[in-house]
Amino acid sequence: MNRSTFETTEDAMYWKRRESPTAAPKEKVSLWGLVLLGFLASLALISALSYVFAAYTTQSLTPLGHQQTLTADQQAGILRNAVTAAAALGVGVTLLLTYRRQRATEENLSITNSLLELQQRQHDTQVVSDLRDRYSLAAEQLGSKKLPLAIAGVHSIESLTDEWWAQRNEVERQNCVSLLTEFLRLAKKDRDNLSDVGSVITATILGRLKAGLAEGRYWGLHINMAYQAPSNIPDLYVNGAQLDLRGVRAEDRGDYDIGFMTRWYMAAGSVDLTDLQLDMGNLLFQDSVFHGGTIRYSVDENGSGHGRIDFSRCTFSGTTFENLEQSRDAVSLTFKDCRFEDGSFSFATYQRPKSLSFMNCTFDKNIFAGSKEMSGFDVTELLIHNCEFADGLQKLESRRAPEDPERN
Repeated sequence: MNRSTFETTEDAMYWKRRESPTAAPKEKVSLWGLVLLGFLASLALISALSYVFAAYTTQSLTPLGHQQTLTADQQAGILRNAVTAAAALGVGVTLLLTYRRQRATEENLSITNSLLELQQRQHDTQVVSDLRDRYSLAAEQLGSKKLPLAIAGVHSIESLTDEWWAQRNEVERQNCVSLLTEFLRLAKKDRDNLSDVGSVITATILGRLKAGLAEGRYWGLHINMAYQAPSNIPDLYVNGAQLDLRGVRAEDRGDYDIGFMTRWYMAAGSVDLTDLQLDMGNLLFQDSVFHGGTIRYSVDENGSGHGRIDFSRCTFSGTTFENLEQSRDAVSLTFKDCRFEDGSFSFATYQRPKSLSFMNCTFDKNIFAGSKEMSGFDVTELLIHNCEFADGLQKLESRRAPEDPERN
């Protein structure tokens, strides 16, 4: 047998003992033999100690033949002292043996742990190497001109992302997602050959941003879908993810264009909706919950700038809105049947929407974080209709901006 083929440490130790010239088989001693040996050793020790104590008492090296006869009390005392000393000595020897055995056990355990750690490191290194090899193969499949191979590459990258999570390697995990999103950029340029694969990637990414997925399957990463962002995205769960949906374009629905974002749940993270291509249409968020996080938005500089972002039946708590377009054509925000909690709905101080409309909304606290009064927040146009305010809370009042000749 080739020794390089040993699969376990026990195998190696077995062959080492077998080949050692000094390794002779040891006969096992029975339990009764050990008990008898211990008993005889104890008698011998007690006898020796009795002799020593008797010699000390009689001041003679031959206490048994000494002319001075030991009394019964002296004999009992000598025997008692001998037994006590033997017991103490036995306890000491036992402690010493126990200590040495413990040290040997600890050394063996340390060696075993070191071997296990070495094996684990070797295993982890091999796993990482295998994952990187699979990444290279999946990237080649993704770039194939054959549609089945390219789709197989998408699913391979999806699986690798989960496995990198199991390795707690966020860098490689992000690299996998970035490879898919970079493919979306290529798909936008080459719609004829890559659009089908791009659609699979989009569905895969959005499928990994759903509530209820296992922790390892949820992609709370930076995800750039700016090159192929769908206008209708339902049931999205954004918990710590940085979702880039720049350039969302509403679909043609007759008289106007509209994009639907329904049943979203956002907690921390951010959603980038800059360069919206709304024209005269709206982007609608419906039946969604926003706890914290940031929503960045602006209109496409080549568009008309008359679009709106509508929120219907949504709940807000701690959400920051940033209008990155500071021109006169900034997007308007409209809230219908919404509830505002905790008084932490806020805008960046230097970036304000063109107009704010609140219809059938409920206000629990001051919604403008950083502003002492709700009416103290400067906005170009404010519309309030049929809203409810908590007791003692200052009510908002509608106001319109003065006419601007430039707008006409």
